[in-house]
Amino acid sequence: MPNLKTAYTGRDLSLPIGCNVTINLDGLSVDCLVLDTKSAWGMLRLLVKPVAGNGEKWIDSGRLQRISQPQAAAEIAEVR
Repeated sequence: MPNLKTAYTGRDLSLPIGCNVTINLDGLSVDCLVLDTKSAWGMLRLLVKPVAGNGEKWIDSGRLQRISQPQAAAEIAEVR
């Protein structure tokens, strides 16, 4: 897994997709699935969906507390 603070190539940006992450959201730790990534203004941003709950949100990689291995492709397709 690349350093998510400096991952700017297309290949590096695609690596976190499908990973389970824990993010800091205003003092709460929320388990999420990474659906997409992008680089904006020199920062890596991740589109995440909570494991339990609804919605999607673009977040800065600085909110990441933990990242784990990607899910199977079939599980990711089911989430989308």
